[in-house]
Amino acid sequence: MPEGGIIAAFRTRPAAETLTEFDALYAEMSAIVSAMPGHLGHKVFTADDGELVVIAEWADRESFLAWDKHPDHERAKQLGKAGLLRQYDVAVGDIFEHHRKG
Repeated sequence: MPEGGIIAAFRTRPAAETLTEFDALYAEMSAIVSAMPGHLGHKVFTADDGELVVIAEWADRESFLAWDKHPDHERAKQLGKAGLLRQYDVAVGDIFEHHRKG
């Protein structure tokens, strides 16, 4: 990845009764975001305590903001707030240092 960029961490706990709906919505959003210019990739991790964490990387702020304001993503965020998710935490920041081996 080039110097700079944006990294986003989305931490969540879907409600047990909405897990199937969450999985379908995540698959839909993943397909959309993967095709967007400036999206460098994302991965999902499950913590030992069941929390789901999505780490996404963007080439620049403009690319991230295009995703943040995408109509389908706006719809997904509203569904999450309306009860699809029991809790969530989103943090987005500028990458100011990056090291890699291999």
